[in-house]
Amino acid sequence: MKNRVKHGLSKHKLYKTWGNIIQRCKSNKFYENINICNEWRYSFVSFYNWSMSNGYKEGLTIDRIDNLKGYNPENCRYVTMCIQNMNKRSNKSFNYKGEELKIKEIVELTGINRNTFNKRIRLGWSVEDAANKEVDERFRFIKTPTK
Repeated sequence: MKNRVKHGLSKHKLYKTWGNIIQRCKSNKFYENINICNEWRYSFVSFYNWSMSNGYKEGLTIDRIDNLKGYNPENCRYVTMCIQNMNKRSNKSFNYKGEELKIKEIVELTGINRNTFNKRIRLGWSVEDAANKEVDERFRFIKTPTK
């Protein structure tokens, strides 16, 4: 058994983050091809030091830049939940005006309602049309206020 290092940081939030990463890589079928580098797996202090030097702040979460790669210093960063949610595998990217953009980015650029955009895509519209065509008010359901 390896010597255990007493670092006095087991109550720090990063300790739980580190443990969750290790557990996730061990037991979750969605992470079967994702691993954590040995430097971090066997040394919380190494993970902690990297985190403190690479943008860790209260309220940020660790994010893998490339979701097909593992947890290691070259592939991780600390970001807001909003940015992390945009980096999910389930969040589709679309080619819009020559750039790969997430839905959130397209609707922010164009001002189109997100639900309208999504419905148009499901109906087979091109990304350009879904993002840019005006909404025909004749077909919009308008709820009359109750008195």
